[in-house]
Amino acid sequence: RRLHPNIVDVIAVYSKTNVGIADLKKRMVFAALNKDKLPRTVTEVPINFAKLLDYLSTEFSNNGGIFSITFEDFANVASTKFSIDNESALISKELFCFGGRLFELSNGDLVLNPQQLADVLA
Repeated sequence: RRLHPNIVDVIAVYSKTNVGIADLKKRMVFAALNKDKLPRTVTEVPINFAKLLDYLSTEFSNNGGIFSITFEDFANVASTKFSIDNESALISKELFCFGGRLFELSNGDLVLNPQQLADVLA
């Protein structure tokens, strides 16, 4: 644990019989909600992240008809319009991509409406 401070517990699980799964789930929830034990766990999303996503959805995608933007443009909008620093812009991008609200292309561009991409590929 000294080498890996983010490891907060060791749990034996046997997937064939599901022994230990309930204990694993219980300890994962406890670790996620216990900020003292896992200090980088965040349970609140800044309101500016939500405002940024709303702005991208309305101003760029719907009204502007823009399909995708570069991360640099994304970070610039986050900084100038919502006072979000570059590190937080990266975190917001990851959050939006993980939640399916944006899609990151192989070249790093961000698709503002992933459903449009899915429709094109279908």
